Amino acid sequence: FGDARFFGSTGALRLVRPVVGMVSTPSGRGYWLVASDGGVFSFGDARYFGSAAGHTTSPVVGMATTKSGQGYWVAAANGQTFAYGNAHYFGSATGRTSSPTVGIAAAPNIDPYQPRTLGNDISWPQCGGAYPLAPHLVSIVGVNHGHMYSANPCLASEAAWAGESLTLYVNADGLPNDATSGVVGQAGRCATSDLRCRSYNYGRGAAEFDAQTAAHIGVRASMWWLDVELGKRWRTDDLTLNAIVIKGLLDGLRLHHFIVGIYSTSYQWGAITGGAYQPGVPIWVPGARNLSEAIRNCGVSYGFGGGVTWLTQWTETFDRDYACP
Repeated sequence: FGDARFFGSTGALRLVRPVVGMVSTPSGRGYWLVASDGGVFSFGDARYFGSAAGHTTSPVVGMATTKSGQGYWVAAANGQTFAYGNAHYFGSATGRTSSPTVGIAAAPNIDPYQPRTLGNDISWPQCGGAYPLAPHLVSIVGVNHGHMYSANPCLASEAAWAGESLTLYVNADGLPNDATSGVVGQAGRCATSDLRCRSYNYGRGAAEFDAQTAAHIGVRASMWWLDVELGKRWRTDDLTLNAIVIKGLLDGLRLHHFIVGIYSTSYQWGAITGGAYQPGVPIWVPGARNLSEAIRNCGVSYGFGGGVTWLTQWTETFDRDYACP
């Protein structure tokens, strides 16, 4: 109908199962059909990359294509997800729903960093000194003074240095070993002995503190990172409490409609959280010694927490950052 052209159909074929979904190529000069048994049919300039036929025990309910049209995802009613072509597999809902999955859609790319560009991150240690020279297409500024519930005294000037490319990071650390931290907060009033409740309040409260600290001086950014590193004050008696603090921070910052990621390494993440917590957020991986290693660290083997690597870091005079493809 309208300006949509006809490139072919399965009307003349005897199908094993009915067609249940359809997506077009980016050009509009082709499309794919998917049947409930996972079979995929391509027409026009749509390329065939594979199908889920014979690989699912539940009926397929739909498909979605990548932005480039060089791949697609197929989803089944039981939550299984299959990826073909340049479509990446990010997980599935298998075993996690009480009702059938009914569709799938491709999310827009919310990564604010232009791929393969470079920049710097700075914070309170750079107060009173020179800032990195422009250009810096990647710019990350610390909100805190090295720990939670503190403020970087140079946040305003460092945000001005970053300009339109400004993104922010905040520090994360564990619930203090006292009787008062996190007792009252967004999760309600916690018993002193309820360390899980208090840990969540402690993280959520820090998120509010950080958001208000930035807003108070007119600093705004859509992308925020949590700095999760060893050497901070973390619980060692129960690593799940550290994960709950991090979850509280993530939840609190997301309520302000920020995109939130985590800065850490797979080793540090495991040592701090125990490794079981998989928030699946963007990640920023430090530890490289030079640009070549920073590019290498974009690989999936250097990831953690179920996330996709957006940035990597190495240090010269200042911390340098590389935006992964």
